[in-house]
Parts: sequence; C-alpha cells; structure tokens
Amino acid sequence: MSVQTSKGQHSRKIIMWTLAVLILAAIGIGSYLSVSRDNNPIPAALRSQLSFSPFVVPKDAKEYTTTDYKFITAENNVKTLSYLIHTTSNTISVQEQSQPLEFTEIAEYKDRFLNNVAQQYDTVQTSNGIIYLGRLARQNDKQTGIIIERGLLVFMSPDKELNASQWRNLGDQLEIQKIVN
Repeated sequence: MSVQTSKGQHSRKIIMWTLAVLILAAIGIGSYLSVSRDNNPIPAALRSQLSFSPFVVPKDAKEYTTTDYKFITAENNVKTLSYLIHTTSNTISVQEQSQPLEFTEIAEYKDRFLNNVAQQYDTVQTSNGIIYLGRLARQNDKQTGIIIERGLLVFMSPDKELNASQWRNLGDQLEIQKIVN
C-alpha cells in the first residue's frame, strides 16, 4: 500500500505543479496583453507619416470617441493632424501641429498671438497644461480652445460652446501618443 500511496502523492504533485505553471502562464499572458494593447486611436497608416507626437483621446476614454483622422501638409509646408472628438452632445474639431519656432524664439510672441489672433478671454488649467479660450476672427468668433504645450500648437473648436468644467475634463483626457520614426 505504501507504494500506491507514494504513486498517488507523486501524481497529485505533478498535477498541482502543472496547474500552477498553467495559472502563472495565463496570468503572464493576460498581463502582457493588457500592457501591450494598442490604445492609440490614430490609424497605423497615419502614424507612420507623423513627424510629431500629438495629443489624442485614447481609445478607452469613457466620455469621448474620435474619428476622421487626417494628416495634411498645409500652406508654408506645415504638417497638421486633424480629427474629430465626439461626446454625447457635441463634436470638437481638432487641428494640431508642431509649435512654430516663433513661440520660443521671439519674446512676447505667445502673448501677442493669444491676444491678437486668438482673442483670448479665459484660461482653463488641466493636467496637460493650460487651455487658452478665445474667439478666432477667422472662424466667425466661434469659441476655440488652444493648447501651447509640449512642443505642440493645438486648436479645438466645438460645435456648441463648452464651459470651463467641460474644457478641463477634455484637457485631462488627452494623452501624448509617442511617435517613433
């Protein structure tokens, strides 16, 4: 009987070790998949064209979705990423580009831009920096949020005006998507 008991205990140990290895492998694979999951909403074909790391709303954002990503070269060879952010009650058009050198090379340029071009009337502090609220004359005095942070110049134009709390919430949702070329 001791030989059978020993064989039974040996079989149970093998089963237990096999289960432990399978459980650890499942945990490892699950962890890898959750960490390596692509949370970047920019289509891969556009990502390869980008020359800067843009602010975007991640795929898993609860209150926002994004669509219509386009990457164009505008006048003066300025490369611009544009897309739409959708909420339950609003659509926000976003255009962003690398920050022009004038913002860092010319003293007072940022202030003049915000006062004269953006017609700034307020600011909203977010975890990603300040959103300057203005009314662009070229856009029929429509409300526009502008971010001048992390080497980017971002324009956000909502269909319907946003209040400070809505701007803060939107700004807090944005993430930099690192572009590796």
